[in-house]
Amino acid sequence: MLTKTMLFIGLLLFHFNVMAQNSCAIKIGSNYFIDCKHLISYKGIDVLSLEKTPGDSITVNFDVYATNGQKVATVNKGKIVEGNKDLFEIMANDTAYTFIEKATSRIIVHIHKYTDPNSNKCVMDTWADMYMPTGFYFQCTPDTTNVNYLNWMRGNTIQGAGNAISLN
Repeated sequence: MLTKTMLFIGLLLFHFNVMAQNSCAIKIGSNYFIDCKHLISYKGIDVLSLEKTPGDSITVNFDVYATNGQKVATVNKGKIVEGNKDLFEIMANDTAYTFIEKATSRIIVHIHKYTDPNSNKCVMDTWADMYMPTGFYFQCTPDTTNVNYLNWMRGNTIQGAGNAISLN
């Protein structure tokens, strides 16, 4: 039972339509990441990756792991394709994607897409609550993370990087 099991998000997948003339900025820890090949990686493993698809949608894939490294589920194109679908709830619409562990009501991933009223640009605020395969706990919101060095660099825009955030 997953009630006490903390989960790891490997690769996340959902779709949001993005206007072709504007790249959507991913906001994590008060920083904006645009067109980065690997958004978040841990020891060379993609934790959160976004890809553009035809029609300029954003696609995100993820695997869910227990703290012991056992894979619990695989999510592809926003749907659970491997693992027990009854353990999780997915809520998705044109502006938000939320992945919830039913037993604890814990929100593992939440992404909210909107147009920033000041810049008129697309932004995706990102929340994650996950463990890595080694037991390292990673938590982020649009404004902060639990990783000290990421909190030192605040308010930046990082564009086109190979790895936006590399947790090692």
